[in-house]
Amino acid sequence: MSSVTPSHPPLHQLSIEALLHGFATLQFTPVDLLRDLLARIEQHEPRLNALCARQDAAALLAAQASAERWAAGQPMGRLDGIAVLVKDNHDIQGWQTRNGSRALAHRPPLERDCALVARLREAGAIFIAKTTLPELACTPLTDSPLTGVTRNPWNLALHAAGSSGGSTAGVAAGFAPAATANDAAGSIRTPA
Repeated sequence: MSSVTPSHPPLHQLSIEALLHGFATLQFTPVDLLRDLLARIEQHEPRLNALCARQDAAALLAAQASAERWAAGQPMGRLDGIAVLVKDNHDIQGWQTRNGSRALAHRPPLERDCALVARLREAGAIFIAKTTLPELACTPLTDSPLTGVTRNPWNLALHAAGSSGGSTAGVAAGFAPAATANDAAGSIRTPA
């Protein structure tokens, strides 16, 4: 059984490097990290509205498997146990990709990962949620007809910009240490 020592800052405040060091030295586990992140999500969603889909049970199973690999000294890859948010225009096997569009709201779960997600999975990343974006990632505001407005975690009266507003807001709020995003005309730069 692992526990986070009081001398540690909350896990959601640690860098990826610090998290990997903590996993490797068995100071805490990927399960501890996931529980901390899910508590943050419960505290701030849906007011922030950075997330449009979650699979908590699957993430917990993945975190438990990662914890076992770290305990055995055999991590799967460079990101084993690191929780990642995925922008909802990147495909994850078994998840819907709706691109913030009502036209895709009932799209079935995908049968395979996009290349980016496949590389993250190979490195051991754990997918905990899909992030909001404007419809088809086409506007500079994360204001989707499907999911609504994503707010700035520092001031809920402000929006999070776009199109990667859900990803940037989620990381800034401590929902995960990393998120996928993409940028053609400021979609990462503007929210950041």
